[in-house]
Amino acid sequence: QPTVKLPATPLEVWTYDYTKMKINSIRYEFESNGDLHIYMDVEKTYQRSNSSYTRIAFEYKLYDENGYVIDSGSHPVSSQMSVGEKAKYDFRIYSSQLSSTAKSYTLVIMDYD
Repeated sequence: QPTVKLPATPLEVWTYDYTKMKINSIRYEFESNGDLHIYMDVEKTYQRSNSSYTRIAFEYKLYDENGYVIDSGSHPVSSQMSVGEKAKYDFRIYSSQLSSTAKSYTLVIMDYD
């Protein structure tokens, strides 16, 4: 099975400049069908006081060992969390998107904007 280099945690991620979350931990596993499953523990850490925009979200890119983008996207984590609340979040990257010959991947998580 390939390895996946994950971002260092804790990692702070902005949603526009309205909200911020902290990813406290992140891990992965490959499912028996070959899907890559990413698990995160997140915490909402900031909400702009004069805004009704409450969603926390992130964007990501998955690169293979040659620097090619294998998958990318965005994920809304929650629109109902208050500052200080924590949640578990997970998502999958389907095996059909992964390279059958890759030995390693790098996951990059970015601000949502």
